[in-house]
Amino acid sequence: MSIQQKLLQLKEDGQDYEFYPTTNEILAALEKDLLKVGLADGAGRYWRNDTEGFSVNTNYEKNQPIHTLNVQSFLEIGAGDGRVIDYLFGHGSQKINIKNKLGIELARAQADDLIRRGIGIIGRDYFETVLIDKQYTVVFSNPPYSIFTEWCIKLLKEVNAAVIYLVLPERWKDDSALKQLAESKGDVEIIGSFDFLHADRPARAKVDLIRIHRKNREKKDSFETWIEENIGKFEVAEEVPEMAEEAEEKRDNVEERSTDKIRVLVENYRADMQHMMTTFQELGKIDFKLLAQLKLDKKGIIEVVRSDIKSLKNRYWQAAFDLLKPINSRLTYKTREKMLTDIKWFADLDFSEANLYSIMVWVIENGNKHIKDQLLQVYEDLTNFEGVRAYKSNDKWLNDHWRYGKTGLPSKYSLDYRLVVSIGYRFSKYEWDKMNNAIADLAVVADTLGFKNKGVNDFEKDGKAKYCYADDDTVLFEYKCYQNNNVHFKLKKELQQALNIEAGKLHGWLKNPADIVSEFEVTQEQAERWFAGGSLQLLGKNSPLLIGFGENK
Repeated sequence: MSIQQKLLQLKEDGQDYEFYPTTNEILAALEKDLLKVGLADGAGRYWRNDTEGFSVNTNYEKNQPIHTLNVQSFLEIGAGDGRVIDYLFGHGSQKINIKNKLGIELARAQADDLIRRGIGIIGRDYFETVLIDKQYTVVFSNPPYSIFTEWCIKLLKEVNAAVIYLVLPERWKDDSALKQLAESKGDVEIIGSFDFLHADRPARAKVDLIRIHRKNREKKDSFETWIEENIGKFEVAEEVPEMAEEAEEKRDNVEERSTDKIRVLVENYRADMQHMMTTFQELGKIDFKLLAQLKLDKKGIIEVVRSDIKSLKNRYWQAAFDLLKPINSRLTYKTREKMLTDIKWFADLDFSEANLYSIMVWVIENGNKHIKDQLLQVYEDLTNFEGVRAYKSNDKWLNDHWRYGKTGLPSKYSLDYRLVVSIGYRFSKYEWDKMNNAIADLAVVADTLGFKNKGVNDFEKDGKAKYCYADDDTVLFEYKCYQNNNVHFKLKKELQQALNIEAGKLHGWLKNPADIVSEFEVTQEQAERWFAGGSLQLLGKNSPLLIGFGENK
């Protein structure tokens, strides 16, 4: 899509937030300077989570050294169409390798596209995104020039980075407070001066590309400064003035006020965060001499605050993910956990509705592969020597008599409708562990195969028959749990057939409709339909409503 088409789309959506794409002239200067600074800082370091996040790899071609600069993380604030990261990561001879590509972008169309292209969106609204508790190697921003002062003040007060690059109107030099704040972050240098007269979106603005380089690693970071400003300096005080206690704000039971559980969680998170900060602020009023006597030092207290903020975020993210029924009905517990682990930028996200939407865009984009993988995993979990039948085409085995005198599984097989599985499934009375077993996993896979159901929640090891009911109240499968952790399954014939055919296709055992006709009791027409699409219900890439977000979100 051309820049003109992008601008037209943004204007139609009412999301043209002064989008003036960074020019190639500026990008070339940025690349050249980043290589100079990064190669100097990263010299002698190999890829690891270094303090500054730079490392260098050197290869030799025709006895000539070829250096590659590894950047641990690169954050673009106001990422637009992602051209800055694209330029640095894919330009020239691949001299720059960015491990974690991150962005903040308000325009929904552009943010969603960035996620699909592998750029982690850690925030939508920049002014609502907290940055103090995060660490980055490089931060770049070409801010809206109408508000560049407010934009830069927030960035410089909150961002922790080895190097910061800013594209600012040349009048920034006249703002003494902004200059002083920039210099407090590190060495400030103007890399070059440019204009937008011949840019993709022309403008008369004249700008400077400036670099702020934090060379002193012992320098106080933004998080420590924020702790001092908002909680306390944790120094020995001559006298702590008495302060009137503020009336504790009553926290409403938002569960009683709203049926929107995600919004409830966000409100509760903000209340819990505020309560945590208030508690730490009270700690900050105590004379540090007393804290020292209790073996509490400043560094330890700062790390506790940082850790508690992270733990609170993680707890709410997990709770939110567990609430998303359209996702949970299609992803098993293990798959959801793996996907959360795979989202490299997940730990940097503040807990908000906008960021939850970003996570869901990523889940939808990446979920289809996981849905296929989890079907094969559940199929493997249900596989037992006594509960499978060899394919007719498996000529190494005799029809119906292959079990006798045989050991091991046939190379191609289907599951019986009666199964006894004994691989030590865990059953727990605790809510957080209930979904971590293969009975629940089978219900999830059944849903992805088109058999909508009400799930399972009874795992009592009493040997009694229990049922997973479809939405129409018919029995989808029966299961019995025993004290020795064996589970006896009895599957509905249609579910058994769908599971076997989809697994056979994914394994490559069924290569055409004729194979399906040969191995299963289906007509040619049914086999062709199965092979063309089957019944595996994948996540719709263009369906945000699937994940419970309204059109106005």
